[in-house]
Amino acid sequence: MKNDRTDDQLKQLYTAFTLLQNEDEVKNFLFDLCTKAELAAMAQRFRVAQMLVENCAYNEIEEETSASSATISRVSAFLKGRGEGGYKTVLERM
Repeated sequence: MKNDRTDDQLKQLYTAFTLLQNEDEVKNFLFDLCTKAELAAMAQRFRVAQMLVENCAYNEIEEETSASSATISRVSAFLKGRGEGGYKTVLERM
């Protein structure tokens, strides 16, 4: 029962993102939804993904982002197909 509720809540969250029409709306929603630490962690992982796509070395990524090697490896794995392709979709559209 709990998984069904969680799945429904996630679906509603995904739908909520599709309703946002511009950067300010996304920013405001994320600021209301997430803590500063959660936003910082997401921003860090996204920057790591950008740098990996740019073929930056791990040590350069660690230095610029302060991300751990574990975080960099995890993001790298998602870029290489472990995930759902979300990073790739967004980075290709930027």
